[in-house]
Amino acid sequence: MHHVSAPDLRVLEAVASDRDTRMTGLDVLSCTKWLATCSGITDLVMNGMKWEQLDPGGQNLANSLINKPLRVLELSNNYLMDDSLKCLADALVLRPASVRSLEVLNLDINCGTAVGLAALLPLGSQKGGVKNWAFRHNKLGDAGCEAIRGAMFTKHVGCHVSDTSWDLRTNRITSKGIESLVDVFPAMAVARLGCNPLGDDGAERLSHCIGQSLLLLDLGHAGIGDSGAASLGRKLVNATSLQDLLLAGNEIGAAGAGCLADGWGYVANLRFVDLAYNPLGADGVQCIAQELPYWCQSPFRLSLAGVDCGDEGAQYLVRALDANPRRDYKWSIELPSSKCNVAYSHIRQLLEEKAELVEGASPEEELLVGEAPIEDGPAGIAA
Repeated sequence: MHHVSAPDLRVLEAVASDRDTRMTGLDVLSCTKWLATCSGITDLVMNGMKWEQLDPGGQNLANSLINKPLRVLELSNNYLMDDSLKCLADALVLRPASVRSLEVLNLDINCGTAVGLAALLPLGSQKGGVKNWAFRHNKLGDAGCEAIRGAMFTKHVGCHVSDTSWDLRTNRITSKGIESLVDVFPAMAVARLGCNPLGDDGAERLSHCIGQSLLLLDLGHAGIGDSGAASLGRKLVNATSLQDLLLAGNEIGAAGAGCLADGWGYVANLRFVDLAYNPLGADGVQCIAQELPYWCQSPFRLSLAGVDCGDEGAQYLVRALDANPRRDYKWSIELPSSKCNVAYSHIRQLLEEKAELVEGASPEEELLVGEAPIEDGPAGIAA
């Protein structure tokens, strides 16, 4: 690599698989020497290279990025630790203003703590700084949330996180960490906080600072029960821009589901609600069905997969849709078809814009032709 000069290179994507041969120390030196010649590179993706093992402290990597006009930098799954993140921050933060164009920083699946995060956060307070932060599966903890608050909000300057996207899943963040985010959360556009032990207390604290900027809220697998869900449901009226509400894999029952279904009826822009794998049961689906007449979103997708409602619960939706037609609203409702096959078929028929009968098929085997599935994330934002 280092024998080839590539000053005109703009995008490089290198993604390792489990079957790839490991890089050697010589590979690291060759790669970084070559990257140093790529003076015009704007998008760099190096995923799964296990870089920390071959360049402890990340000095070679940092040296190769000095004065680069990077727009996207993804270094996920490289085992990077705090010393490497601080070295990386020195190379990126101290760049001249003429090349400060970094918008996306993806450090998913690494070993960074609040210390490494704090070193990188000044990249977001610069003019035209980072807007998309991805730190899924690191070790940030509650201290990482405090670092975000300290770097992104001051009483004199205000908030530097307006319209930003944050992926903080799987970082052992608790309700204490959520308390630290109270000042910055209202300005976030995308907040992925799932797979953290937030509990009802964390959900309640978040609910009080839901703002108009929020497009996507991910609280899946966060230990949230009826109390937390009810708090969120009561405050959804403030989420006027919300498009995606992701609450799969929690402990939400009938009471929480009813409050949520009531709340999202006020969110005109909502496109997708994920309540899959919550213990709603038939009673929970009944509570949701009772609020269905008040939903007017279009298009709209609701996932109730794995909620153990049986055919009894699905029938509540059938009756609600029969009495309140939504055929022209481009809706999709997902249920475990193996456990409520007949009712699920009726729901599809009530929602599809038109149905065509397959030649020679029975009425129960109709081929339903309708709208394409709705995408999981809001336009322009990776889900």
